[in-house]
Amino acid sequence: MIVVYNKDTKQFVGVATRVFDNGRWREPTLEELYPNADRTKLGYLYVEDSPKYALRPDSWQFKLDENGVTVELTSSVETISVTVSASAEGVKEGSLSFEFVPPEE
Repeated sequence: MIVVYNKDTKQFVGVATRVFDNGRWREPTLEELYPNADRTKLGYLYVEDSPKYALRPDSWQFKLDENGVTVELTSSVETISVTVSASAEGVKEGSLSFEFVPPEE
């Protein structure tokens, strides 16, 4: 998943999940998403796919180092993570993890 932000304001601009292209999954590029934008003003980073980046985009802040490279992505949004594990005799153990964003009050 690509997360795009404005380098000057450090505000979230957009997000896109991986795309299925010619029979394989890949990350989208900044050029594909914003072909006419001044890309010198946009920064981006790739993160693990999660709906939390799109659900409350104004809650995210980007911290950059002195070279303008993203070093931290933080949010004021609290999430709830749940992992369900199952095992049985003669069957491989497995688990599923879910991440929930509580509704706004």
